[in-house]
Amino acid sequence: MDNENLIQDNSLKALYETEAAAPTIATEFEGPWRTQWKDDGTDYRGLLRDFQSGRLTGQRMATGSLYRTVHRVKAFGREFVIKTHSDIDFRERRLEKRLFIRFFGTQYSRLINKTSQALNKGCPVVQDIYLVSEKMEGRYCQEAYVIAEFVPGHSFIRENYVEGAPLVFRTPGPWLANVAESLSILHDYGLASNDAVLSNFIVTPEGQVKVIDLTLNGPMFISQANDVLKMRRSYGTEVPIGHLGVKVLVGVIGFWNSVRVKLRKLRGKTPPPLPEKIWEDFGGFPERPKTRIDGWARTPGFKGPLD
Repeated sequence: MDNENLIQDNSLKALYETEAAAPTIATEFEGPWRTQWKDDGTDYRGLLRDFQSGRLTGQRMATGSLYRTVHRVKAFGREFVIKTHSDIDFRERRLEKRLFIRFFGTQYSRLINKTSQALNKGCPVVQDIYLVSEKMEGRYCQEAYVIAEFVPGHSFIRENYVEGAPLVFRTPGPWLANVAESLSILHDYGLASNDAVLSNFIVTPEGQVKVIDLTLNGPMFISQANDVLKMRRSYGTEVPIGHLGVKVLVGVIGFWNSVRVKLRKLRGKTPPPLPEKIWEDFGGFPERPKTRIDGWARTPGFKGPLD
């Protein structure tokens, strides 16, 4: 094994030791590429090769970044989502983010392991991840492919993506309570969205809200605090907090964000205007089930797996 692969192997061992990765995840090194997949009998590596070679194509889906593409594909009698992501860690210039990557590992390696652990414990709200393939340079990731579960149901964003067309959003209305509940449950299982925008939630035909496209690029408690602040700031919705450390971080990060806004105003800098959103009431959603946090209160006596 050459020095580069040895560095990657040692980094992966450290990740396993510190985060107790689920034993169902297999790993393979091929040159600079590190591939991890769920060893459940499905040929996910073959699926990825077919996609990369163009033998497997699918429907292009909406994404909010020039550096990502997302496709919905059919194989093995099932539907999958395949995401490509380029210039991941090397685009990140902030020192704290690069330190997070160095000490906690790359986000997609963390994602497949932590998601597997949560699903093994019975988490009902997270999207399954089947394979991640990362092009590594030292401990940093340059490029990645992800094969994930396609979650059927209704999205708060129009799913049929047309290049250059404005995004059309469904009005969330009373579903915001269920979105907040899904984040609360996600946190109970040791996960976080860290990108809690409406396009990252799906309402299944059974009325369950699931969280997709998680972003794990920092300490988990900070990511959970970011979820709480994002829902509060953007949608006026409170996510119940079940851990004292998260409550403290919500206060600290919220205060620091308000200071940053005031400092920018003093320097005469204002943030760029948000992109225009076109809202429609698409209808067709299933009946909204009663949530365990209706009234914005955690159900008395509720105990999550990590409480």
